[in-house]
Amino acid sequence: MKKSILDLSIVALAVTGSLAISSSADGAVVLQHWYEMGESGVLPSDSQGSADFGTANGSAATTVAGSSGAPGSTSYLQYAAGSYSSGADLNALPNDNFAVGGWFKVDTILGSRNDVEVFSGGSTGPKPVLMLGDGGGGDADGWAGTYTQVAWIGPSRGTEGSATAGDWAHLAIVRDNGTSSFYINGTAQSPTTPGLPDWSSGATVGSLDGITGQGIGVDDIRIYTFAAGEGGDAVSAFFTAIPEPSSAALLGLGGLALMLRRRRD
Repeated sequence: MKKSILDLSIVALAVTGSLAISSSADGAVVLQHWYEMGESGVLPSDSQGSADFGTANGSAATTVAGSSGAPGSTSYLQYAAGSYSSGADLNALPNDNFAVGGWFKVDTILGSRNDVEVFSGGSTGPKPVLMLGDGGGGDADGWAGTYTQVAWIGPSRGTEGSATAGDWAHLAIVRDNGTSSFYINGTAQSPTTPGLPDWSSGATVGSLDGITGQGIGVDDIRIYTFAAGEGGDAVSAFFTAIPEPSSAALLGLGGLALMLRRRRD
């Protein structure tokens, strides 16, 4: 019986190319949405689901060749100040046991309060947002996580001094079993929050505030869901290369062929 279940799993992978990263015997980290950012044009398309960003607001993003630090990346999208992509429908996502994250870079840091939202579900309501905040001090900007108009995640208005002009950073919000944490480069920031988020049918990504000169580079946005208690595995998954669906299918077919050959032997 176990062998039959394994056979069916390989066939499913070969046919669908869908990806689930096993994290324990009683749960899994499942990739729900994946935006490679740059590999498929100037509008972020969903390589895992169907929640595409279909509208360019302001000037269109530009594709820049080169890695951002994201595993397997060959390009990223650069947004000018006040420009962003919108329209992704994320309403089907749960409001607990999820992780959203990506790679971000600003080439200039202007000081004072110059929030640049780099992932948002809209300007009102408790939407998960990764952003550049003023660090609370007005001149030492830092990366920040928040549920809009509900709660900061990590230090209020950002982790002061965590953003460096020209350097890529991986930012993530992880809500695991009722508690939300904000991560910078895989490290959790204090404090956490029990604040309850919501999702949106009109998610946006880009440089929303329109600060002069404050563009932003964005790469490899992923959204995972997982069983309660598996948030740490979700954080690790952000730093793991994802095979293209075609590559996953070939791996599955290869495994199936090997198993059938062993049976014949």
